[in-house]
Amino acid sequence: TEEFGEGVQQVGEDLTEGGQQVEETFEDLEEEYEDTEASEALSDSDACDDLEGGGLS
Repeated sequence: TEEFGEGVQQVGEDLTEGGQQVEETFEDLEEEYEDTEASEALSDSDACDDLEGGGLS
């Protein structure tokens, strides 16, 4: 049972490392998403200006 305990501990350490990697990836994705959201908001407001300017509103 000692070997089993060591195996479980190793799996636990692997999971912890994996969790940290997932967290870092998620933070990167969040930053990218915020950038995308900002640029989309800009293009949306441009589109609205075009519509109003063209008298289509």
